[in-house]
Amino acid sequence: MSLTIWKSLSDRAERMSAEALGDVSTLPDWERIREGRRREFWRCLGLDPRPEACDPAVREYSTFSGKGFRARNVGFQILPDCWGSAAVYYPDPPREGPAPGVLYVCGHAKTGVWHYQYCPIMWARRAYVCLIVDAIEQHDNPGEHHGQITGRQEPG
Repeated sequence: MSLTIWKSLSDRAERMSAEALGDVSTLPDWERIREGRRREFWRCLGLDPRPEACDPAVREYSTFSGKGFRARNVGFQILPDCWGSAAVYYPDPPREGPAPGVLYVCGHAKTGVWHYQYCPIMWARRAYVCLIVDAIEQHDNPGEHHGQITGRQEPG
């Protein structure tokens, strides 16, 4: 029986993961390879060389609230002229002083981030500030990420 391309790639990824730290058993081993692994990670993300830092230029678009929470829809600059969007949930009434925070990264529900809204509301009601980032192609983030699914891949 032959493998599908997806099964072959999945098997390869599993082998790579299983072998990733095979040569690391001590702290000095890790310190020896750490910088190379970090560079490899950034390269795989397309972030090596690193882009210039930019002002996040946070912009508030709307607000909403409910029992025990309030929220702001925001846009922010990730890279120069590259924007992301999110909602920030706060306890209501607000607590005094700094508050602990949660970054909530959700999946791809048919209704977008609204499907996951109960989680940041829960955190806000427990006196946390919760940032829920809009996933690509969800809510206010219309990006394209299908790559292999549509047959289009970036060169390199």
